[in-house]
Amino acid sequence: MKRSIMILAAAAALLCSCTENEPSSVSSSETTQTTISSQAEPSSSVPESIPEPEPEPETSEIYDTSPISDAYLSGDSSALDVYQQAVLEKAKEVISKVITDDMTDYEKELAIHDYLVYNATYDEEELSALSESSYRHSEPYGALIEGKAICSGYSTTFKMFMDMLGIPCELIHATAHGGNEHAWNMVELDGHWYYVDVTWDDPVPDFDGREVIHGFFNVSTEKMKEEHEWDTDDLPETDSAEYSYTKQSCKELDTVDDAVPYLEELLSQKRSDGTFRINGMDIDMAAGTKIYPDHRKNKSSDIEAIKDALDEWHKENKKYILSVRVAEAQGEKYFSIEATSFRL
Repeated sequence: MKRSIMILAAAAALLCSCTENEPSSVSSSETTQTTISSQAEPSSSVPESIPEPEPEPETSEIYDTSPISDAYLSGDSSALDVYQQAVLEKAKEVISKVITDDMTDYEKELAIHDYLVYNATYDEEELSALSESSYRHSEPYGALIEGKAICSGYSTTFKMFMDMLGIPCELIHATAHGGNEHAWNMVELDGHWYYVDVTWDDPVPDFDGREVIHGFFNVSTEKMKEEHEWDTDDLPETDSAEYSYTKQSCKELDTVDDAVPYLEELLSQKRSDGTFRINGMDIDMAAGTKIYPDHRKNKSSDIEAIKDALDEWHKENKKYILSVRVAEAQGEKYFSIEATSFRL
């Protein structure tokens, strides 16, 4: 299931789901059963000898990426077919590009998430009544080589990278938006589990250069349950926010004048959102309180100064929808800022 930031055409809305050709054998639009699978930019590394694709078999299986990740870890790729070989070579290229030895597991996870969101796009043909979508959009080949994927393509590719990097990861195959089939992930960092939905951090319509959002990166069960449906009985608890994006992206600013430079820093990193606090400033508003845009006079002169600075920036940067709200993680409050770009 793909979350859209625009209203889709009526015909597409009738077909909107994140399915393969057939619903999963363990998860259908009439149920909320959950499958845990232990097992995502076009590439110049694709061998020219790859044959024309055969018609897609009607299968409900989530694509198994373990042969590719095992080949990466062992150094032996002799058992891979030509498509798996192409994915392996592209994955090596991505890892060498975005991963360094001095990164923490959180930083590696974030780098892979951001790469996938920035370089792949949701296969909107899947939402079309006259679909001409790629049948490999449910696999890493679609996400990494063809540059298009649906939810199972994003989630299997993310899991493949986590397996390659030694970060514990699970794939959840269940439902979202009132029963539509969907897939997402869980990751373990320092003994604590978090949910990740790469698909929903890459909303449609997509376009080149749009910054990455992190609304479903390392979130809690409670956050996911706002729009996802699955059986959590056999899944680990999300009992920490230490590696949530809200907490990890936070920057301590010296003064309110630093809010705009911080926003520009995020955008220069191709990220549209982050959190900040200002030294010596207490945030005494409830989580979710809107700070900007808000034309009401705030009792805090610091809040008014932030709003004035953002107003000036926004006048010169009208391609963004700008917002600031109060966020909370582990009892600590932050200012959450997001600048979502759109085509003018």
